[in-house]
Amino acid sequence: MTDNKPCPFCGSKEVAFTRLDYPAVMCLACGARGEVNHDKYCAEILWNRRPTEKAIEDKVTKLKDYLGRIQITMNYSTSAIAYDKDFQSVMAIIREARDDEELK
Repeated sequence: MTDNKPCPFCGSKEVAFTRLDYPAVMCLACGARGEVNHDKYCAEILWNRRPTEKAIEDKVTKLKDYLGRIQITMNYSTSAIAYDKDFQSVMAIIREARDDEELK
């Protein structure tokens, strides 16, 4: 067994490859499961492939900044948000996060 990262939900280090409902790495403390993969080695790679905390914090900070700008814009005019450049920026960040290989 490789050294798996702790569970991202509860922090437990008790994680193992299991074939209960479906084959995947599973947290033995809270039941969180990684992506399905019949190969133990691949399942462990999928479990351990996560972005760093710093990368996540940077994206959250950027999103909060843009959302704050949108709220200010909404206070002035609710119809202006559809054309607001900041709104388009937030949508671009959301699409980037969704498509980002590290977050899959």
